Formats: sequence, C-alpha cells, structure tokens
Amino acid sequence: MSRPRLFISYSHQPPEHSADVRKFIEQVQSDEQPVDLHHDGVVEGPRRQPEGWTHWMRSQVEAADWVLVVCNQPYLESWRKSPTAGRGVAYEAALLLQGLYEKRMVNHKLIPVVFTAKAKEFIPIELRDATNYTLPADWNQLRQRILKSTWLGRFLDASAPDPLGSTVPLSASEVMDDADEFEDLTDDLPALKTLRDDLIAEANQFIEDLNKASNALKRVAVRNAFQHRFCPRAKELFGLLGSLPKSLEVIFNRECDG
Repeated sequence: MSRPRLFISYSHQPPEHSADVRKFIEQVQSDEQPVDLHHDGVVEGPRRQPEGWTHWMRSQVEAADWVLVVCNQPYLESWRKSPTAGRGVAYEAALLLQGLYEKRMVNHKLIPVVFTAKAKEFIPIELRDATNYTLPADWNQLRQRILKSTWLGRFLDASAPDPLGSTVPLSASEVMDDADEFEDLTDDLPALKTLRDDLIAEANQFIEDLNKASNALKRVAVRNAFQHRFCPRAKELFGLLGSLPKSLEVIFNRECDG
C-alpha cells in the first residue's frame, strides 16, 4: 500500500538549522506516521549513489508527492543562485524552480516550512502565496493536509461522518466482530490499520444515526449522503485489499451495489 511520499529540501547551514531538520525527521520516522519520508540523510556521498548526486536529487524531486521546502537564509540564497550557496541545495532549488516554471508558476507540490517565525522572511517570493508551516508545532496540521490530498486522506477525512441510510438496522457488535480477525493484517502496516479503524468507527456512527432516523424521508436522506461519501472510499479500499472486513462487506454489498 503506497503512502504519500515526501521529500525534504533544505540547507545544511548553519549547523543548528541542520540539527533541527534531522531532529524533525527522526520524530516523524519514530512515530510511524503514514507518510513515506525521504531526505539526504540516508546517503553519505556519491559513492553510496552509483548514479551520482544530481541524478539522485532529481529522481527524489520527481517521485515526491510533496516537497517540504525548509526555508532559511542560506536556502533563499541558493534559490536566488548566489555564488556562495552550497552546490547540492542550489541544484535542488533550481529543480524546484524549474518545475514551477514548467507549471506556469502553479504550485501543486511545494510546501514552505520554517523552524522559527523569523525564518518566514526567507520564504522565496515564488512560494509566498502558499500556506507555510512552522515545525514541529504545525506538523499535525501539515500532516492532515498531506493525507487529505491523497487516497489515504479520503479515509481520514476529519469532518463529521454522514449517517448511514438504510431501512435495515445493523448492530454495532456486528461491525466490531471482525476487528480481532483483521488485526493480523494490520500490525505491520500503520496506514492500513488507520484506514481499518477509521472505517469501523465511521460505520458504528452510521448505524447509530440510522437507528435514530424517525421517518422514511430521513432514511432516504441519510442513505443518499452515505452512498455519496462512503461508497467511493469503500470501493477503493476493496481495490487495495481485494476484500473488506466482513461487516463492512455487508454494508458495502447492501448500499454500494457490491
């Protein structure tokens, strides 16, 4: 199962800034976040990358769903092609700026981030109309934005779920009966476990709202809302797994035409 892929582009100067970036990377990786984080800390030099640094950096930028552009004064100097800028970060910045140029300056993947409020003055002018984030304080907010932009986000939508529309009551215990059985599949896949837990919790809420529906008109309304919101996501989960937990399969077959 794929996770949203992030690449972190940053300057290694000054050393305390680089330390803040590495600390953030370690925090995200240790928390088993449902994102695929890439950075130059996994390689030490051209000998570790037979294709060379420039090819490695270009492939990372191209493969990323999102690029976190960590802004500080040295990074801005690299973006502006200052002759004193480090060659590696200058090349990354040139790749990102060229990508913006080719998209007619429409930004679909670059997210400016900073580690201090003062560093916001070093956000490149081409990125100043994009929402910026201060790390690590804004990580949860940024994480939700990233997840909501992908297929995973459709399962992790933070908005209140719409009620399940049906004339056939289904008990909450039926939804939870298969939770233990499904656990074995999710122990090593945090993202998959999150999807499972989210859908089961949502189904429980749907069932409660369904049972509270007082007349046929309300049941029609909640059914329409359910089919619009739940069915596309259930179909996508089915496509990823090849099957659904038993109770979700019951709802899926009944309300989403299988």
